Amino acid sequence: MDPHRAPPGPDGSSLSRPSIGFEPGVDLPTADMGALKQWAQEYFEIPDDARLGVCCSGGGIRSASYCLGALQVLDHAGLLPRAEYLAAVSGGDYIAAARSSVIGATWGDFGGDDGGAGPSFADVPPFAPNSPEERHLRDNSSYLARGLAGKFWLGMNVLYGAIRHMVPFVAGLFLIAATLGFAFNRWLGPVLNDTTKSMDWRFVDWNLLLAAALAVLGGFSLLCRQIVQQRGHPSGAALAVFQGLTMLLFRMALLVGLLLAGLPAALWALSRAKDLLLSVGVPTLSAGTLFSAGVAYLTNRSKRLKLLRVLHLLLPFASLIVVGIPFVGFTYWVAQQGFHVWWSGQGEAGPFIALCVAVADIAVVRYLDEVTPSMHLFYRERLAKAFVGRRTRPGDRLDFEELPWSLPLSMSKLQDHDPPGARPKLVVCAAVNASDDSIPLGRNAAPFTFERDYSGSPVTGYIPTSVLESAAGEGVLTLPAMMAISGAALSPSMGKMTRSSLRMLMAIFNVRLGVWLPNPTSPPDVRDDLRLPNLRTPAAVRQARDLWTNYRANPGWKPMGRSKRPGPLYSLREALGRNSLGYRFVYVTDGGHFDNLGLVELLRRGCGQIVCLDAAGDDLDHFHTLSEAIALARADLGVEITIDTTPLKPVDGESPSDHVCGSILFPDGREGVLVFAKAAMARDAPQDAKAFRDVDPRFPTHSTADQFFDERTFEAYRGLGGHAARHCVNTLNEYRTNQGQEPFRFETLSEPPCPEPPSPGPPATGAADG
Repeated sequence: MDPHRAPPGPDGSSLSRPSIGFEPGVDLPTADMGALKQWAQEYFEIPDDARLGVCCSGGGIRSASYCLGALQVLDHAGLLPRAEYLAAVSGGDYIAAARSSVIGATWGDFGGDDGGAGPSFADVPPFAPNSPEERHLRDNSSYLARGLAGKFWLGMNVLYGAIRHMVPFVAGLFLIAATLGFAFNRWLGPVLNDTTKSMDWRFVDWNLLLAAALAVLGGFSLLCRQIVQQRGHPSGAALAVFQGLTMLLFRMALLVGLLLAGLPAALWALSRAKDLLLSVGVPTLSAGTLFSAGVAYLTNRSKRLKLLRVLHLLLPFASLIVVGIPFVGFTYWVAQQGFHVWWSGQGEAGPFIALCVAVADIAVVRYLDEVTPSMHLFYRERLAKAFVGRRTRPGDRLDFEELPWSLPLSMSKLQDHDPPGARPKLVVCAAVNASDDSIPLGRNAAPFTFERDYSGSPVTGYIPTSVLESAAGEGVLTLPAMMAISGAALSPSMGKMTRSSLRMLMAIFNVRLGVWLPNPTSPPDVRDDLRLPNLRTPAAVRQARDLWTNYRANPGWKPMGRSKRPGPLYSLREALGRNSLGYRFVYVTDGGHFDNLGLVELLRRGCGQIVCLDAAGDDLDHFHTLSEAIALARADLGVEITIDTTPLKPVDGESPSDHVCGSILFPDGREGVLVFAKAAMARDAPQDAKAFRDVDPRFPTHSTADQFFDERTFEAYRGLGGHAARHCVNTLNEYRTNQGQEPFRFETLSEPPCPEPPSPGPPATGAADG
């Protein structure tokens, strides 16, 4: 699929992503058109050196705390309301989306009771220091599990999800093993029950010959493809057919060799050596498990040990053991017992019961979706409880309340009641995982963003967010769900962070926070009289949104049913690393699996002034997160970023600065500025932050696995973020002044002067002398 080709609409019209802002025939400067023509399909808007954007990095509650302090200062300085875009990833998105949702829920964006007449934010801005929503977040900073009861509830959900998810895997394994066992019963059963009998090896020999014949046919198909390819004008379709046929034949040869030749031989060997295996194999397996656990422990305890590669070599064998031992064992049992597995009598009911089991397996695979058992549901619920709500005014005081589940928060309705300049446009950054040729080798993912008007990816195209929400089904793709997807750091498929050695195990045991969403290239079927326009202008976007809203109001409209949601086959493809952009659903995970800063998405929207808040927790000596974003910007957008991070590197435990300033060069020659703030312990950091590091040396680079912050940890990161943001505003003001642009509230952000010591008073007299 061509990533730049617009996906078709229901009526054949184009549902393309937004263009760079010009249409054919529009009179723009020749320099703009010529310089941007190569990159036009990659930008949403023509770069503007005055367009302001803020991005918040991923990093869980660590980044949420840091970015909260920074956004508080940026809001107080007047910078945040004047920013056009606020792009956020994972933990940064927790607080960015929470800020937008509390405004929207209070003002009635989502259909609440206030109807746009909620409490004012004029005196106390959203998530301002000591605001009701900030106090609520402090109380829930350990948002995943608070206290012993919360951790027990977390454990129960993890256990339930693993068991519930394993049902289709076990059912499929059971069905295949039972089918093979029944097929082997008449021929192999007597041999397994009586070790004195010899086995007829002709079945194995014939299947080996069949596997060899299939392999030869595969080689002949490959030869034919090469002959066709060497012709003057080969057909691409013919080459694709030969390639598919070749792969099919080789796969069939492998399956026949393993299941119909290798498996019977393994069962025969198992019957002859089962006592030896029980006496030797079980202790060996136990010792191997303990050894693997010890390797993992030592690897985590010391970075000096070069054992991680050894562990990665052992983990695929663990996957084979987890799948292979139950499969071979159950096949052995069914082949030995035959239909007596189901019926203790003569076995007349065996075929009927086997048929019932097969039908049940097919029903499980068909109707059990991959949304219900996922930890995504638990994750988004905990995020909503800590971050999402609305401000109320009971009497004369401000308060904060969580939203009822009956009030879904829709991204497509966000900012419906905003006064001018109330808040920037929210861009929730995620990543779509795939192994297609349209994604460069090694990335394994492309950006996927959610906005009020558009959602999608450069490799799938973009459709109205309201359409995507409807296609996902009732209550599936809410704003808290988007927050959870943007922070879905742990999944079998993790873009550039995918670990192939762990992928199978993670898929089997449901170690997954990502979600399958409807593919934007395949929007849902709609009425023929609904005409979605070409989505290239704001007016067209609004028209499309209105048309879809009216269509949803039709009594005959129904959301997608559960049977149409992604099933276990999607999980199986993921376990094998076969995610594709050609399926009905695409797998979307943490934005950090592509760009953990959100910086690339701001550049894609033409922002020439960017404040980047980085609390990703990476190495302060190398800045891998920033370096990866710079490389992506150059490769995808033709943007050159020049920045010196030396002042951020620690010297004797402290960094000379907590922010640096770099330059942005767009392909059309426009220049911009990048003010990059890092969660680093600067020499002038707040005293409470320095004192906290003496207590906890991990600060300010706590592991992202630690999502259980107490109030002091939360406040240390919040203070560090606010301190860095003050410096960022001052630096950006210097740039804007040099450019002849209006600075922000510089005077309110200057460091307060040291108070003068009190002057000594007259010497005491009288009774005090005594």
